[in-house]
Formats: sequence, structure tokens, C-alpha cells
Amino acid sequence: MPKLLLLFVFAVSTFVHAAEVPLYVELRDARPDGRVVSVENFELTRDAYAFTFARGTFHFLTPTSDGRTFAAVFIGEGSYELRPPSESERQHLRQVTGGETLVDSFSELIVMYGDATTDDIQKGGSAETRTPDPQAIRAWESHLAHQKKELRVNLHLRVLRDLLNSPADGVFLASVKGRAHQPALIVVDPSGIGNLAAGFSLFGGEEVGFLSFDQRDGGFWYLGNRNAAAGPARGKPLTLAADAHEYRIETKIASNAAIEGTTTIRLEPLTANIRVLPIHILPKLRLREAAYSKDGSDWTPVGIIQEEVELGRFKRLFREEVADADAAVVFPSALTKGEAIQLRLNYDGRDVLQSVGPDSWSVQARESWYPNIGTFTDAADYELTFRYPKRQNLIATGVRLREEPEGDEIVSVWKSEKPMWVAGFNYGRFEKISRTDEQSGASID
Repeated sequence: MPKLLLLFVFAVSTFVHAAEVPLYVELRDARPDGRVVSVENFELTRDAYAFTFARGTFHFLTPTSDGRTFAAVFIGEGSYELRPPSESERQHLRQVTGGETLVDSFSELIVMYGDATTDDIQKGGSAETRTPDPQAIRAWESHLAHQKKELRVNLHLRVLRDLLNSPADGVFLASVKGRAHQPALIVVDPSGIGNLAAGFSLFGGEEVGFLSFDQRDGGFWYLGNRNAAAGPARGKPLTLAADAHEYRIETKIASNAAIEGTTTIRLEPLTANIRVLPIHILPKLRLREAAYSKDGSDWTPVGIIQEEVELGRFKRLFREEVADADAAVVFPSALTKGEAIQLRLNYDGRDVLQSVGPDSWSVQARESWYPNIGTFTDAADYELTFRYPKRQNLIATGVRLREEPEGDEIVSVWKSEKPMWVAGFNYGRFEKISRTDEQSGASID
């Protein structure tokens, strides 16, 4: 039995239960519905961004069943300017773009939001109802394709959080194909850019961003604090919605390397009135069932959101995932801040394990081979139970508590000795080498 095991696992880095989350289905089905507002020299400010709509028309999308409008398409002539509030941010933007502000013009703009943008637009022009405009519909469909294939972030899910969590954060998202910089995503997210999507979790808590999809120089050109909190220092820690105290992960590995799993997370909400909780998981692993309990006895089903995965142009070479497949669970009622619960998730799928030779496997997605609410940002205790074919070997993070045959399988149980940022494992045919470190006296297998 090893006293100390150090394991490093590296990786190259919807499905919707519609009846359980009807509001989400309404958001995905919404299209321009004929409600329009014509504007001229209309100005809209969102923190460091100033938008000027010289002339044109906003086309609102179908409202939700409770009457809330969450998105609009602008067709006309407009421009935007990013004005960083601090000297350090202006210097950074100058290094990226050559100027202390970022200015561009556009003829189409998509806005999605959980704030008062609908009211602001209606106050800035004249409203009427028409037949839905084909150009606005095409612009929205183009935005959906971009969201799935290039952005790969489920912006609808981010808006849903504002509609169901109370009070709303007031997110503002603008997708724009500018004449000088195209395409790009403008973000003002009071919860922090790191909370916009699972793939952004390492970006931190800055609330204002500019994400460029330039083919030569894409990425975040700007990440900064809101004007009210701007200062000389850059960077801001991410504020988590919930804190995971413990993960109990049960994983069954089939002979064809497909996996089935059940993960139970003991977590504590850190903010009030959470109904939508994002789940980090490899998109090719499909969440099948979810339930929560306060004491581990009575389990209440919760809704699941997870869009389907597509494969990109290079699927034969890289098995590239192309989808806005961010996952989340939706609780039937708001969680109470500070009141711990257990969340149980059942899932299955392939491509966690990639064959690299006979009886040799590489573990993909080191931070999302199991569902979690944040790795590398939230340490927790782990207990890992694996079932796998007898002819293979498995080693995992933590200390091995037991390993024994059961029928045609091996059952192996591992437990962390202290909270860890992430758990991992290696799988295949291994040889065991043991040594004792001379300085510490620790036995290492």
C-alpha cells in the first residue's frame, strides 16, 4: 500500500430534458417576432462600451411566456467604442490594437441580455409591429451558427441564469461583425468573465471583456474591471456560485473504453437564490439523470441542460468538438445560501480514454472527465471508485484504500488525504516500480 502517490495527468485540451426546463426551450426557439423599434442617433452605454446607432431598426425576439424579452437584432448603421477606465488597461489595449480605445462600425449587431436593454431601446425610438424581417432572421441564424461553431459557448444558458436566479446579475452580450475587427463578442458580465461559461473558468473575475475571433490574432483582447472598481492593478479573483466540499465519483470502464459514471457532489451555495448551476463536463459525456438531496435520503429530480455535440471539419484527425454544449442543472426552487446539499449526476459516453497503442490509453479532459462545479478554482475532498476489466491496471490521485476482483472486473477505491484542485487517473498496462525517497523517507510506488 503506497504511503504517497504523486500522479500528473495531462490532456490536450443539446441534450435537453425539455419538459423539465421549459423556459430554456423558449429561449432556444425564439426568433425575431416582428416587434421593432426604429432609432436615429441613439446612444447606449454599457460600462466601458459606448454604442452609437446612427440609424436603423432593432428587431426583438419572441418574449418568454412570462413576457420578458432577452435579445434583439439591430440592422442599420452603428458603431461602438471601448474606453478602458484605467491607465494600465489603456496601455494593454495599445499593445494589442495600437490605440488606447477600440473603435469599429457595423451594419448588424446581436444583443442578448438580462438587464434593462429592452426598456432602454424602447425609450430611444419609435415602436411598431410588422411582419418578421427576413434579414433579421438570417442575422440571428448566422449568430446561432457562430455561437455553436466558433464561440462554442451557450449564451442562452448564461441569459437563463439571469432570468431564473434572483436577483439577476444583468449580463450584456453583443455579437458583432465589425468592419475593422470581425467577428467579436462584447461582454459585460457582473458575475465575472470566468462565470460566463465552463471554458472560461480560468480567466478570473473581471467583468468587462472583448473576445476577438480574428483568424490571426484571436482571443481576449481586453479583460478589465467595471468602471466603478477600476484601479491601477489588473486581475480580479473569480466569485464562485457554490463551493464543493466533496466529490464521490463512481466510474465503470467498459472493454471498449466507454464509461458510465455517477458523481455525487456535496456543495454549499455561496450566493442567494441559485436555481441554475453550471456543470463542467466533457461535452461527449452525456448527463442522463440529476437529483439533489439535503440529507442524502430523499432525492428530488432536477432539470438538465446540455446541447448536442457536433464534429468539425477536422473530425477525422482531431475529433474536434463543435457545439455550444455547456451543461447546467436547474433546480425546481432556489437554493438557500450557506445550506449544504448533495447533487447526484448520472452520465455516460466515450472519448474520455483515447487509445495510444496496444493496451495503452491516454486520459483526455483532465478537468472534465467527471462533472464538477469548478476545478483549479475550488479544492475539495475526493473519493474515487473504479470498475474496469481485469486485464488492465489503473492508478489514481490520492491513496488507494482497496483493490480487489469482483467477477470479471477489478474494483479500485482511492481517497484524497487533503483537499485537491482536481482528480485524475491513468489506465492501461503498467509495471510497478517502488522506491523510497532518501530525504523524506516517503515510500513511492
